Amino acid sequence: MGINLIFYIIVGLVIGVLIAFIYKRSKKNRPTKGIKVDEANKNERIFKNLLKLNMKIRESLEEIELIQNIEEVIDQIRSLAPQINQQMPGSQIEWVINRMDTDYLPKLLNPYIRLEPNIRIEKKASFLTALKSIHDELKEVEEMLQNSDSEEFDSKAAFIKHRFSDLY
Repeated sequence: MGINLIFYIIVGLVIGVLIAFIYKRSKKNRPTKGIKVDEANKNERIFKNLLKLNMKIRESLEEIELIQNIEEVIDQIRSLAPQINQQMPGSQIEWVINRMDTDYLPKLLNPYIRLEPNIRIEKKASFLTALKSIHDELKEVEEMLQNSDSEEFDSKAAFIKHRFSDLY
């Protein structure tokens, strides 16, 4: 009985050590809250996505004025994202601005581009209104950044996220 007890204690200790080793090792491979994503890679991803969107609108739309309005918003995002990523890493506004290229702008552009040309004409005014809203919100973020108005960033981020998450 004494040998069996010692055997079970040794087996328990070995299993405990293995579990602790596996847990510690898996924790090293998980990203933690304090780790920052490489700014250059984040900006590069944004630039590539914006370039794809720009190419898509140039291939799909014919109206120069409409293309210019969309490109103005794309240029705003391209200019604003690196500044936000550098000056406000980990903030809510950074998260929202970094979703403009993958979420908010495509949710507006893609359905409009897929419309038949005659229906696009009918929807043009509402499309331009939504695009102008994005433009105006980005303009306000630019002004807040210039004025270093950090208190307003979280409320602006929440507003943009809510306002543009359900376009079309």
